[in-house]
Amino acid sequence: LVLESGSFTALLGSNGAGKTTTLLSIIGQARVHAGRISFDGDDLVGRSTPSTCGKGIALSPEGRQLFPSLSVQENLEVGALVGAGRARKADSLERVFSTFPLLHERREQISSTLSGGEQQMLAIGRALMSDPRLLLIDEASLGLAPIVVERVFELISAINASGVTVLAVEQNVSVVEHADAVYVLEKGTIVSGGATATIGTQLRSEILAAYLGEEAS
Repeated sequence: LVLESGSFTALLGSNGAGKTTTLLSIIGQARVHAGRISFDGDDLVGRSTPSTCGKGIALSPEGRQLFPSLSVQENLEVGALVGAGRARKADSLERVFSTFPLLHERREQISSTLSGGEQQMLAIGRALMSDPRLLLIDEASLGLAPIVVERVFELISAINASGVTVLAVEQNVSVVEHADAVYVLEKGTIVSGGATATIGTQLRSEILAAYLGEEAS
């Protein structure tokens, strides 16, 4: 799996394929027994999560994992405790509020009272607070209505367009419409992948049917 700097890459696969494990391995939250994870030429294997975040990598986790009793702004400020965001918290906060104006409107609201889509925006915004160069996003579409999913994907595309490299793990195939490259993971192994411009048709037929259990349209 190779991520081009500045790209939006999607990693697709069914439950149990190893998608989340891939992200946790990159961020330093899963033990790597073999292989190499390289970022800007540095091997990340064996690094702690704070050390990895300090390299410019952030994770928006599956299930959002917000602090439910904290306000929107307090949740965001937690994201600035590591990485480059610590020194530029005010700038990072302004950037997140510019990307997600709704979070600015709700900045004093307790996070547990937000809708699912709003909570997902907050989880992504919290990850952005560390001012990452690589943003890992795990199942942003989980539990969201289709119209909300599309809006979330559009916002992720805008983040990518601002210069942040994105690796998004998904089961929702509509992410392909926004990605520059897509890979399909099956039982821990990449079985297909490449630029969306060249494999889009294949994704909608053979890959979807074979690896995600969906009928081609």
